[in-house]
Amino acid sequence: MERSNNTSVLRLKIKAYLRDSDKTGKLQKQNIDWLAGKIGIGKSTLHDRLNFPKKFKSTELEIIAEELKVDVSTIVRWGNELLDERPTEQIKSSSGEIEQIRQKEKSLDSQFELKKKLWSIERSIILLLSFCCLVLISLVLSDKEKMDKPIAKPQSLYSATYNGTGTDITTQTMTSFLSFHDKNYTYKFEALQTVIVGEDIKIEGIMYWSHVDTPEIIKQGKFTAKGLHMDGNSAISYKVSETPDNKVWVGSAMLRMPKGGTAKGFWMTIHGDNLTDSLDQFAMGTIELPR
Repeated sequence: MERSNNTSVLRLKIKAYLRDSDKTGKLQKQNIDWLAGKIGIGKSTLHDRLNFPKKFKSTELEIIAEELKVDVSTIVRWGNELLDERPTEQIKSSSGEIEQIRQKEKSLDSQFELKKKLWSIERSIILLLSFCCLVLISLVLSDKEKMDKPIAKPQSLYSATYNGTGTDITTQTMTSFLSFHDKNYTYKFEALQTVIVGEDIKIEGIMYWSHVDTPEIIKQGKFTAKGLHMDGNSAISYKVSETPDNKVWVGSAMLRMPKGGTAKGFWMTIHGDNLTDSLDQFAMGTIELPR
């Protein structure tokens, strides 16, 4: 059969089928490449078969018939019907059918465009609703977090101006200046996590202590400190939170604290038992922290 420049009925039927998403089961309209893949031949080979239907193999005709939901004989008849080579009376008798096919193509194109627009609108609505849900969830979680936080106690304000004197203490004059607290304790520090950022230093870990007369009784608490670190020296104020008694005391320390090696220095605090205005509540001691 010689190549014809006219469209066969089979080509029109296939074209209408590929544009009908209800029949192909695909959201978008398909092309000849898709059908060629289902048949198992190349696109150019399928075009050649449509121009020369006698080249179709029986297995290929069966697949096309199965896709279009017709029998093989109908596929063969459509392939042999070229629109301008059929008898005049046959063209007239089926002209209405051809026009119906073309009208259906237009209708399918319109339906396809409408489906695309509807899907685009649905997708936008889904995205908008998802965004609104995320915002609502974040607001609920934020409010819950605020509710879960303990209410901070109002900070008390105190302001005063001091004037006075100070004197360095030497080993010869120490006893004449201070009568230190007479209860002696030993201390042990564990896992002191130390962070230095610029001139700021923070320390956090666990502290254990026991009286020298009763070393078997060991207490513990959380040790936190912050202050300044300059030229390998650290000046810190610290707080010890005793557990489980919830007792708290504060103090200060001056440490020689190079970024490599052992930190050494002195600490000072005021014991809270039997508070008086005298200096005998002060306690002072050494501190050594190997890395």
